[in-house]
Amino acid sequence: MEFKVKRIQDGLMAFRNISRDSLLETNNRVLRDKYGSEAYYFIMENLEFITYGKSVKEKVFSDDFKDNFELLFDNEYALRLKSYNRYVNEKYEYRVLTTTDSELLTEFKLQFNKDELEAGAVSIEDPLVIGAFDGTKLIGVSSTWEWENDLVDIGLIVDLNYRTHGIGTSVVSVLIDNVVNNKICIYRADYENVGSIRIAEKLGFERITKIHRLKK
Repeated sequence: MEFKVKRIQDGLMAFRNISRDSLLETNNRVLRDKYGSEAYYFIMENLEFITYGKSVKEKVFSDDFKDNFELLFDNEYALRLKSYNRYVNEKYEYRVLTTTDSELLTEFKLQFNKDELEAGAVSIEDPLVIGAFDGTKLIGVSSTWEWENDLVDIGLIVDLNYRTHGIGTSVVSVLIDNVVNNKICIYRADYENVGSIRIAEKLGFERITKIHRLKK
């Protein structure tokens, strides 16, 4: 698929149930019932919008609304294949996981807390799941799920004891190698997750979106 920023933006927005037309109708601010006191300020090329909860409406509609958001931002990346820098640590083995590996993945996930699992967002039911192994030990998992406009979002979780071994970069790299039909890979990294940001940068991902969180 041809890498076009607007097409990628539209796919990312569609995932969030937002269209450019709907933004024009709502002053680029979209109310989310489930948010409560949350709000997120999205900055893309030639496009900015905010999703927010009802209780913080006054903050996001104020003239100085930007002052209410953190300076730091989460990162949403997309990968141009011509910019892809493949990296695989050949010390370890990698293979596609199937539903027969369900118990193995469930046991692997026990070491992570709820927030880590939600951030990693990996499931054995995902369309493509790659596991990294040290012998028979599962040490990292990356998967994709599909969005609109031929985008595939990448999830990743890595064993806490292997996070300086290049496992995250390697298993994501093998995953990219197995994505079919040249679909565009999307990768999200929160600003406090320095290791995740390094993975995106090392593999050649291009930042598409900055996501500022509402100050607490």
